[in-house]
Amino acid sequence: MEQKELEDLCQKYEKLYHKVVKKCGVYQNNQEYEEYVQLARIAFFEVARDFATSKKFEEAYPIGYLFQKIVWEIKTYQRKIWRQQDILVAVNEEQGRQSMSSLTTGSSDVSHEYADQRLMLCFLWHKLTAKEQCFLAYRLEKARSSDYLAPASRQTIANWRKKLKKRWQDEKIN
Repeated sequence: MEQKELEDLCQKYEKLYHKVVKKCGVYQNNQEYEEYVQLARIAFFEVARDFATSKKFEEAYPIGYLFQKIVWEIKTYQRKIWRQQDILVAVNEEQGRQSMSSLTTGSSDVSHEYADQRLMLCFLWHKLTAKEQCFLAYRLEKARSSDYLAPASRQTIANWRKKLKKRWQDEKIN
């Protein structure tokens, strides 16, 4: 597709970018709104540039499919940002704890090991299967509440626990 034709096609779908960004939960009053609109434009451009003509592009990508494809790209970006924020929060919390514990008791290896475990958990969480995440969420909620219902039988939960423990140890080694 020629440069001019590609630019015209990008302009034609300008309203789509804004609808995609709204679908992803980012609205005009958000300070990152324009950044997300630009990400939608880039995702559109990445798809459209491989076609010889705009007609072939429109035949291959009906509006509904194109909409969903761009939404997926934005959602992937959002998940990446959220993971990074979760890790930063865990690191900041642990640094705060370490500074408080070093003021009261001096520096200890236990607090460093706890920080390492928390960071490992943040990295490991995204590698877990849905069942393993379900088990871990169950364990965390059970620790907070006594009347939390189990998502599976006791034997299934025991199996999940064994697999998760092995995976945790394997990740710590690597």
